[in-house]
Amino acid sequence: MPPRGRASALRVFRESQVRRDRRGRFARQNGVGGAANAAGRHRAGRPATAGPTRAQADAAEARLRGYFGDRLHVEDRDHPAIRQHLVDLDRLPPQHLRRLAAWFAEYDGGGIYMADRPHVLDVLDRDEMRRKFADGRTDDAAGMYFNVERVISMTANRARSGSMAAHEFGHAFDDSLHWVSQHPRHPFRNMARRAARRGQLLPYFAQEPPGDRMRGARETFAESYAQWALYRDAPDRALRIADELGAPTGTPRERAAAWDLGRDIGEWFDTLA
Repeated sequence: MPPRGRASALRVFRESQVRRDRRGRFARQNGVGGAANAAGRHRAGRPATAGPTRAQADAAEARLRGYFGDRLHVEDRDHPAIRQHLVDLDRLPPQHLRRLAAWFAEYDGGGIYMADRPHVLDVLDRDEMRRKFADGRTDDAAGMYFNVERVISMTANRARSGSMAAHEFGHAFDDSLHWVSQHPRHPFRNMARRAARRGQLLPYFAQEPPGDRMRGARETFAESYAQWALYRDAPDRALRIADELGAPTGTPRERAAAWDLGRDIGEWFDTLA
């Protein structure tokens, strides 16, 4: 969850445009980076094990360093949550990793930080950040993207998301696309609004608190991205995405509507991969 920061320009760039086919579905195009996926990198689905081994996490970290270099800061590698963060990031499409690596490189101190610390600010260990957020608005966050500093900070604490790493990466990715989640004419924003009107979003994703009316839109984008990243090759990914966002599936009509929501969201993210 990103804290409130600077106002961002909300423009629809070429890389965030999408086309639809004759059936109204999103058509695949080279949305970001324009490069083909590297072999073995476009994977999905959380393994049905107790979690990644240290060897798997080390291999994931080595590949990630090929993108982020010294802007990837990792401590406490033996902690299961830290290993999971590394493996989840390694599942993301290469062009997304390249985009965020360039995004972080534009800012001094930008990057990804993870450690077994009680608080996201403890992970960063920056006095200026503690002073800036002394009001406690980050106290309940297990992970956070700080948009002004272009920093992802992740603890080893349990999070609500299916993947803390993919969720926070989703916030940073949204920021790098000039917050497409908030653009009133963008397809994703329209999908989220329609889902909220139909009662398909949990209150956390439908929220529009005073002073930050777009918070729910940003959270919907980030969690949709996380679920797409985890399950983008799964045959039931549409229902997985919709279910995580809160869409009811108790009746045939609700299940069909949930499938449509998850399908549209999944196919939109496909255009960026």
